[in-house]
Amino acid sequence: MKNNFLKLEEDLIVQHGTPPDEVKEKIDNSFSLIRFLADILELFVPKLIQAIVSLSGGKKED
Repeated sequence: MKNNFLKLEEDLIVQHGTPPDEVKEKIDNSFSLIRFLADILELFVPKLIQAIVSLSGGKKED
């Protein structure tokens, strides 16, 4: 049995044609920005939490 979303996608492509390359490019740029922001958060959030724990009198785990 075919996935309903794949069937819907095929029907839309038949009705409207393939989307312009500009749409794919904008989506790729959005995902690149989201990936970049996630990488920044992954780097700095743990250090920020460690700093807050240290300032509140907690001990650093090794």
